[in-house]
Amino acid sequence: MTHFITSMKSIPVYIVRYSEIGLKGPHARSLMERKLISNLKVSLASRGLDFSFTREPGRIFLWSSGPPEEVEDAVSRVFGVKSVSNAVYMDFNTSEEITGRAVELFSEGVKGRKFAVKVRRSGSHNFTSKELEEEIGSALYDGSAGVDLGNPEFVCHVEVRDNRSFFYSTIRPGPGGLPLGSEGKLVSLMSGGIDSPVAAWMMLRRGCPVDAIFIALAHPVDTAQFLRQFAGLYENWYFGLDPMVYVVDGSDAVERLTDGRTFRFPNVTFKKILYRLAEKIATNAGYFGIVTGESMGQVSSQTAENLFALSRSVHHNILRPLVGMDKDEITEMCRKIGAFPETSLGEFCAIFSAEPITRITEEELESEDVSEELINKMLEKTLKLKGSQIRDHLQSIEGRDTRLTEPKGGETILDLRNAEEYRKWHFPGAINARLSDLRSMGSALKDSKGVILYCSKGLQSAAGANILIRMGIDARYTNTDYLKRKTVSVHPDDSL
Repeated sequence: MTHFITSMKSIPVYIVRYSEIGLKGPHARSLMERKLISNLKVSLASRGLDFSFTREPGRIFLWSSGPPEEVEDAVSRVFGVKSVSNAVYMDFNTSEEITGRAVELFSEGVKGRKFAVKVRRSGSHNFTSKELEEEIGSALYDGSAGVDLGNPEFVCHVEVRDNRSFFYSTIRPGPGGLPLGSEGKLVSLMSGGIDSPVAAWMMLRRGCPVDAIFIALAHPVDTAQFLRQFAGLYENWYFGLDPMVYVVDGSDAVERLTDGRTFRFPNVTFKKILYRLAEKIATNAGYFGIVTGESMGQVSSQTAENLFALSRSVHHNILRPLVGMDKDEITEMCRKIGAFPETSLGEFCAIFSAEPITRITEEELESEDVSEELINKMLEKTLKLKGSQIRDHLQSIEGRDTRLTEPKGGETILDLRNAEEYRKWHFPGAINARLSDLRSMGSALKDSKGVILYCSKGLQSAAGANILIRMGIDARYTNTDYLKRKTVSVHPDDSL
């Protein structure tokens, strides 16, 4: 048992609770407690807060003179913490001393309210927890609206440990789970959308260091969007770990998946490419599993049949923590953990197939030849960043966005949506095209006054702009919302 230091009595104390750690054997429990305290120190230090810790079975006591709201927020973002309470500490000799202090601290809180007293006790005393609850309750009764043990408006918490007592009225929940770094490391396929950050967070909660793989389909546009999102996840939750982020150039895969010749089932084959890339990175870097944000039936590639075939296409451990959750649950959790994307460029599915396959067989997927040459070529263009480097890297790429800001006039306008969407509405003079058409259109487009590409959200058009820019063509991307709002006339070049 770690004894309290007398000089700490004047410093605010916080009771930090854990749950699962208490189920471990003595050795594992001690290691996890120490890991938890280490991560707590990182979180508190990141805010410039002072701290000192004492440790007892089932409890960690934090002493800090920092602003209470900041201290509690820092603690509540550390994996392994079940809850935290800002408490008042007092040594005592008799139960009457505890009751007197409780009256001083809680009288105002119970005034005009229904209340309850909850006592937790550890050690040898001449009173029981129930007796102390009744004694404090009787002393607080006058001025209250009465006792209500089932649904109180105010709860007086008292924790008694040997000759020490702690008083508090609030319990702030933490994420729970296990301390980050206490389990084996994983790598997560991340898209910049809603699902994958939640999946990564859930495995962080299980104590696993989680690094990230992002496949850039329209670099630097989608890369910047992803990195902004991941920076928030890193800064709010990765205490005790500086993760690795792999940014893979997916431009070669985009061109092959959209050419209409190389692959028959591009929506599922794209996922196969992702799995193969992740497996190679995981094998080379020693990861024990690949995390995905897949949820059963959410999109065409995530049917039971497709997930079965995809799982059989690799040998590595695939972890799908969201598989039984629906979109509303995932969205709510994404907002709760602060990882909801600021903007959305749309999903990759629309890029690769207008009529996606939903029940691919293992044999059909095997026939989609994802060559080692393609995987290696993509990996050769991989950028590796640490979480602590993301903000600096963002500054270096955010000025290279090819988004349309103001038309010059006379540009060729390409609508990359499907034919049905094009028929329902398209910008006057826009030409309906597919990503796979851009190469063949290149010679005509080189003589244009520039090209504006648009799609529903922006991901397809950003990818298309990249293809044209690599061909030496001045191209900008946008989405339908921008063009529908546009009040300044865009005069397209109709010479094509």
